[in-house]
Amino acid sequence: MKIIVFGATGSTGREIVRQGVEEGHSVTAFTRSADAPLEENSEVRVVRGDVFDGAVVADAISGHRAVLSAL
Repeated sequence: MKIIVFGATGSTGREIVRQGVEEGHSVTAFTRSADAPLEENSEVRVVRGDVFDGAVVADAISGHRAVLSAL
């Protein structure tokens, strides 16, 4: 399943990303900071943007079957 995780760089978000990859899901990590620490994992797609920008969020979630928030 294709999932996107908002708040993917916090402790809860990182755990959701880790478990999603472990379960074989296609995971997108949404983060606001270009400097945010993300696990070095080529299986995770990273989208950087502001959750208050509706157009960016709409583009980011397009095509995903599940949206998870750890904000």
